[in-house]
Formats: sequence, C-alpha cells, structure tokens
Amino acid sequence: MNPTHRLVRLDRRPDGLPTPGEFTLVQASLPRPGDGQVLVRNTHFLVFPGLRTLMGGETRDVPLPPLRPGDPLFGPAIGEVFDGPLEKGRLVLRLQGWREYATPDAAECRLLDGALPDPVAHLAQGLRRTAR
Repeated sequence: MNPTHRLVRLDRRPDGLPTPGEFTLVQASLPRPGDGQVLVRNTHFLVFPGLRTLMGGETRDVPLPPLRPGDPLFGPAIGEVFDGPLEKGRLVLRLQGWREYATPDAAECRLLDGALPDPVAHLAQGLRRTAR
C-alpha cells in the first residue's frame, strides 16, 4: 500500500469571494523527493490575499502562475525536513503550501534560523526589520 497525504485543489474558479465549494480536499500519493529535492511536512501555511487573483485567472502582470481547476493550491509554508539533502528536522520556508507533504528543490527552501520566537512569524507579510 502506497502512503498518502492530503492536499487542497481548486475545484472551480470562484465568482467573488471563495467559498468552501470551490475547493476539494483529496488524498494523493506521498511525493518522493528527486535529485536535489527535499521531502517536507507542512506545519503551517499562509492564506494570502493574492491567491484570490490567481484562482480567478486575473494574472496579467502578476509574477505567479494562474491556478486552474484541478491544480493544488500553493503559497508560503513552513515545514519540517523529513528526507533529502537538507538536515532532517530543520524547519524551512517554501512556496508549496496547502498540502501535508511537498518536495521542493533544496535551493528553493529558506532555512529558518530561530531568530524569531515563533516560526509562524516568518509567514507574516510586510517588511522585515532588524532590531537596533
């Protein structure tokens, strides 16, 4: 039996603000990391306002790809490294949210260094300032 995990897919484009009916929670095969990839288990992800633009297909002049029905949702996420070239157990930030497990390239992961008291603070939007 293949291990599975849950992920959220866009079921249909929203007309106005998204509702639960636009999304589907599905079971999928647990991804396996390829060369240079890490297996990361999500602990937190960001529901960001720009996701609505991507879901609605209004992506002209936007640096992110549109989401089409059937696509898994993405966005900033914090996760724990389970396998791959990065140290097991390290927390990383990357863009493959809205799923339990992801396999980003190690180079796309930002290692969290413990500078903030709660890792979730890395998901906050806005400028980062250095304490003086």
